[in-house]
Amino acid sequence: APWLDRPLSVAGRVMVETENGIESKLVNIDQDLMLITNGGIIIRLRVQDISEIGRVTSGVKLMGLDKDTKIVSVARIREEKVDE
Repeated sequence: APWLDRPLSVAGRVMVETENGIESKLVNIDQDLMLITNGGIIIRLRVQDISEIGRVTSGVKLMGLDKDTKIVSVARIREEKVDE
């Protein structure tokens, strides 16, 4: 399908270190992300609220974790369209 059939919006890449390595997601500015830990903690973040710049060597901290807690999954949340 041609690229013009998709909504044109600001997009970027979010990279998260999980227990299985680095997970990368392409995201739009109007999407939400969900981070899930091995301890069952789930956090939902708006992409537009994520700071673009952090320390050059380590990026931006999205979630504070204990020493034994790891992120096991990252998911993009699609906005549902409501028909009126």
